[in-house]
Amino acid sequence: LQLHRHAKDGLHQYRNITQQQAPQSLEIVIKHLIEAAENKTNQAAASSKKYKAILEIADLDNEQTPESIMLSTMTEEGDAERTEREILVPWLKFSWETYRSVLDI
Repeated sequence: LQLHRHAKDGLHQYRNITQQQAPQSLEIVIKHLIEAAENKTNQAAASSKKYKAILEIADLDNEQTPESIMLSTMTEEGDAERTEREILVPWLKFSWETYRSVLDI
């Protein structure tokens, strides 16, 4: 689902095919695409929250790993922000592009 360009092209092709015979099926496909994008975004948000909680309690003896020390010297953001950026942001972008594609159609 993360390949938005393919989803958009497929949606346009499906619209061209079904525009004359069955326009109701286009509505079903659009609703399914939006629901799938929203579900994946919600799942990514939940897994990002779980991962943040795991990071907080994962290693009580060694609070900072060598990797986190190196990253903290290079950037201002912490582990939680990096995790959110890696897990959640791609799905938010996909949802945004899905909404834009639906409005284009």
